[in-house]
Amino acid sequence: MRGRYPKRNREPVQEKPIAAAPEPPSHLSPAAVEIWKEVTSSASEYGQIVQLDFAILEQFAVTLALWRELAAEIRKHGAMVVKKTKAGKVTSIQANKAFVPFAKLSLQLATLVTQIGLSPAARARLRLVIVTAEKTATDTRIAQILGE
Repeated sequence: MRGRYPKRNREPVQEKPIAAAPEPPSHLSPAAVEIWKEVTSSASEYGQIVQLDFAILEQFAVTLALWRELAAEIRKHGAMVVKKTKAGKVTSIQANKAFVPFAKLSLQLATLVTQIGLSPAARARLRLVIVTAEKTATDTRIAQILGE
């Protein structure tokens, strides 16, 4: 083959960051609204949120709220559920029914956290630079959001 490879515009499309934290979608649960507000307020402080991010932020808020509900269910009843007769005889031991969706949501959350830059490694990959003094505060807020 002869000739040159056609030049393509390789400049990324840049959207102006939103200065103030956006309002959460009206259909979110109260727990998801709390997560939405926490994440968007942190992200807007550093100019790291744009209109294009809203769908994935909504998915993150809903997923984390459900994950927390399932975690509370597992904490309340345990990972294994023991069924007994009235006399106290064990009839069966089964995994908590909340465990499978909890595990699936955990995998989904790991992906979402990476996509929206909520982990130190993701921020480094996305080249989100935060001043060292602010980084500690940001990491603390992220740990609070994730319930760590």
